[in-house]
Amino acid sequence: MKMSEILAAAGGKRQAVCGLVLALPCLLLGTAVASPRYHGIAVPPGARHAWAVMKDSVAIYHSSDFGVTWEFQPVWTIRDFSDVFFLDSLQGWTCGALGAIFRTTDGGSDWRQQNLGGPFFCTRIRFLNHTTGWATGIQTWLMRTATGGNDWKAYMLPHPPYHTDSVHLQGLAVVAPDTAWFVAGNCGEWGPAHDSGQGYIVRTTNAGDSWELVAKNHLYDFFDVAFTDSRSGFVVGGEDRNWKAYMARTTDGGRGWFSATIPHQARFLRSICFASSRHGWACGLNGTVVHTSDGGASWQLQDSPVDDTLFDIEFCDTLHGMIAACAGVLRTTDGGWTWTQAFPAIAETPEPGRTPPLHPTVMSRAQLRAGLLADPSLSVFDAAGRRVFAPKSGVFFLRSAAATRRVLVAH
Repeated sequence: MKMSEILAAAGGKRQAVCGLVLALPCLLLGTAVASPRYHGIAVPPGARHAWAVMKDSVAIYHSSDFGVTWEFQPVWTIRDFSDVFFLDSLQGWTCGALGAIFRTTDGGSDWRQQNLGGPFFCTRIRFLNHTTGWATGIQTWLMRTATGGNDWKAYMLPHPPYHTDSVHLQGLAVVAPDTAWFVAGNCGEWGPAHDSGQGYIVRTTNAGDSWELVAKNHLYDFFDVAFTDSRSGFVVGGEDRNWKAYMARTTDGGRGWFSATIPHQARFLRSICFASSRHGWACGLNGTVVHTSDGGASWQLQDSPVDDTLFDIEFCDTLHGMIAACAGVLRTTDGGWTWTQAFPAIAETPEPGRTPPLHPTVMSRAQLRAGLLADPSLSVFDAAGRRVFAPKSGVFFLRSAAATRRVLVAH
């Protein structure tokens, strides 16, 4: 039996199998589009552990050897994820659709839901310590916890001045128990792009009891913010009409913001992080990576091996970092001067004369086993590139001599 015959046979039972998937939410890994986006990355101190989450699919992947090998961590939800954050090798949180927030205290072996509701989508989550954390959301939603996530308080910024149809909160920086910074932008991901910028910089100094609109920009959209100390901070984003990158900087604790000098080749920036007061990185469209070694006074381009959007960047020290991108996960061990593809190791390739389907083919374990027995030349791999001889639930890659196709093994 050829792979196309196996997939065709599975397609005939797609409706019934999809019903089974809906009954078992943890199996809903295969609602991803043909090019899944690895949207969030977490690399806590220690240069060993890393986690990546996918936005177009319910998937969390973990590496205990800094990107050499990866394992899938199941989560009981049908909500896809946008960001992940770890304080150390054990304590972490992830967030995503419909305000879903999950927490783990054992490195991801067990994820427990802490919140559902609030924003239509949580965009980023950050913690100051084991108790104090914030999550941003689209349409001016924010959430805060002072109990490690056991309880979340939701805020919706007042309209006006924060217009729910155009203000989508993206990045955040928690600098003290009661003080946090937030930025907003809209480059079309949550609706039509605007003819002018929707960049907002917002601050609270009393744990959300009141909000200060520090700056509003009509030209640029803002997507992330980072502070190296109480006075020095950076905001990144860009112009959604030409995708030119933009970075703003403050040296007085946010009272004044001015444009930072960045390479003119840089494209719309999506994420920024600092590993020390001097070493920082930002990433964005078309594989853009920029680096500073002087605390942000100057920035230089670093080569990346992909031309995709780089959504999230994080470093655990001045040498070891990772990026979540459309193409997968990138890693560096030399401060970003060399980036290599760490994950996934397998990519979908269509059969000759065909284009990849919008969704992976849904099939049961019995169907897959029957196909493998009928055609011994077929082989199955997980997303980390490891051959699997007895696949269970999840997304796998079915390889033949002609092509590699994604399949969702439901049950």
